[in-house]
Amino acid sequence: MEFFDSIAQVNSNKKNLKKWEQEQKNIELRRKELAKKNPATREELERAKSLGRVIVDAVDITDDYSETSAQKMEMATEFMAGMATLPLAGLFLYKAMKPPKGLDFFKAMSRQAKWGIGGSIALFALSIPLTFWATQKQKEASRISRFIARDKELNNPKFFVEYTPEQIKQAQEIAKNIPDEKEEKENKFFPFSDTFKLLSELSENKNAYKEWAENRPREEARDLAGKRANTSSETLAIAMKDKDVITRVVKKINMYAEEYSENTETAVASASMLSMLAGMAAGGIAAGITYALQKINLIPKEIPFLKTGVAGFFTIALPLAVPILANKYIIKSAQIGRFKAKQELMEDPNNFIYHDQQEMESVKDIEAPKEKEGIFKTNIDNIKFFFKLLKDSKEYNKYKKEQEKEDNKLRKALLQVEVTDEQLKRAKNLQEKVFNVFEKSDEMWQRYSEDAESATKIYQEAVITGSSLLMSIPAAGWIFCTETKMGQRFAERVKDFYDKPETQARLEKIGNGLKNISESRPVKFIGDSFSKIPYIGKHPVITAAVAAFTALMGATLWGTLTVQSKFTKYQKDAGKIGFMKAMEELKDPVYFVDKYSTNSPFDSIKPASSGLKVISGDMDSQIQKIIKQKKASLQTAAKPQNSKTHAANDNNFIDRWVVENR
Repeated sequence: MEFFDSIAQVNSNKKNLKKWEQEQKNIELRRKELAKKNPATREELERAKSLGRVIVDAVDITDDYSETSAQKMEMATEFMAGMATLPLAGLFLYKAMKPPKGLDFFKAMSRQAKWGIGGSIALFALSIPLTFWATQKQKEASRISRFIARDKELNNPKFFVEYTPEQIKQAQEIAKNIPDEKEEKENKFFPFSDTFKLLSELSENKNAYKEWAENRPREEARDLAGKRANTSSETLAIAMKDKDVITRVVKKINMYAEEYSENTETAVASASMLSMLAGMAAGGIAAGITYALQKINLIPKEIPFLKTGVAGFFTIALPLAVPILANKYIIKSAQIGRFKAKQELMEDPNNFIYHDQQEMESVKDIEAPKEKEGIFKTNIDNIKFFFKLLKDSKEYNKYKKEQEKEDNKLRKALLQVEVTDEQLKRAKNLQEKVFNVFEKSDEMWQRYSEDAESATKIYQEAVITGSSLLMSIPAAGWIFCTETKMGQRFAERVKDFYDKPETQARLEKIGNGLKNISESRPVKFIGDSFSKIPYIGKHPVITAAVAAFTALMGATLWGTLTVQSKFTKYQKDAGKIGFMKAMEELKDPVYFVDKYSTNSPFDSIKPASSGLKVISGDMDSQIQKIIKQKKASLQTAAKPQNSKTHAANDNNFIDRWVVENR
């Protein structure tokens, strides 16, 4: 099962991730040093900026489709899962709270306790398959949405053209005559309106996606064979450059989107856990108010189980509503993250300059300082993040209001500008490379991250169920001691033990110890502090209650934040490990060799709208052509791994693939 494989990979790659993260920081520092040491010319920076704009915009759009769809699907599945468990939760709550007729008090308590314990276990058991189902749907939404982004919004290769400053000026003039797009009004009172649109769009495109997914492994194998046949020192040089720039842009935008959304999820998850406590409190208060209104005859007393129903509704409704309503803020936080990543990347064109291995070797002694780790630091960083998010949110809203429309009009105008054949061919190659890298990396990132999130959800459910069962221990003990012969014998032995003089002496010692603690300096200091608060300090009982409540809430908030911070870090690490594994798969620069070039065997194999299907030529004859070219080139072409073993492996791979895919 994919879930267990993902979790096994995440747990086994934690040490590798630390090394990889440190190496990424080292590379960034070394790149900055090279930019100072060997500054790029103005022309180089202009070309780099043009390349960067293309990649950044394409990755931003595709990632927005992927991440937003996954989050909206999460909102829908959480709601549906909540609705699925609601009848079962209501049944057990009703049975646990309904006073049984015709039974004495102790037997009635035993019966209610059984329903409470059984309900906790049954709801936990049901939550596991629902969590797996929800996670599968979220990953599916992400996959189909990436397909939609490629097939519709980014289908035109001109989107990937590296335009010259003159062409951009021409587009700016065209953009002045393009009317503003109508803004879609957000439905603030019904957060599911966008989700229903998404579900409809996913349903419409599901079959097309499935067809593409089935064909993709064969297409990939054929593409790689063709690229190997077209490999030369020149094409490899371009491949190395494109690989470096594309993977770094994808990593940064993906990482920022995840960082912002996952940190926001920490707050939402903390609020969700606290909402369970608040829900129980609200249920109790609502039941009390209902009882009082019945007493003064404002509500009819004869309505059966009204108090129980009101209490149950508030207990369940609040924990269900909080995460659903908060989901739109998670979606927006991912958009803010991508906005900041784009902003940082586009501020410096050096981010899109390629430094070869020789240059990087010259600064290999430069290393980034290792960051301190610890849960205290993590909690403080998460608290700081919320203030940063507020600041970045203002900046993002300003961009949406003042600049986004102009940027969208410029994109449309650029598609109307005439380009050269060479520019268009380069654009097709860039389009294919960006699609492939993003598909591979986002698939692994989303898969590992979503599976890790489902693992943490199951763990949280287990903790909540365990806590519920712990609170049921007295009730379970009562059932055991009153309804079983073994329990009755055990109760008699406990009573005999308690009545012994030695036991009484020990209990007296414990009581004296607790008294000493209550008279200790720290406890007295807390009491004195509260005694200075007006009104509260004059009432010892209120003072003690406020002190206990403050300590309990402080510990609960800090503990909840700590638990959620650990879960969030685990999920973020899982996504990074997914990306790291994807980059391992794309390590060979041959993946980045131009697919469409003057002597490419693919020139007669034109892509369909999504660049995925062969629509002209006989497949076998084209494959045979690729094989002949490949076998001839193996003797002469400069290969990234120039060895007989590599050549033999390539030949075996092609021959085996042809036999399997006839």
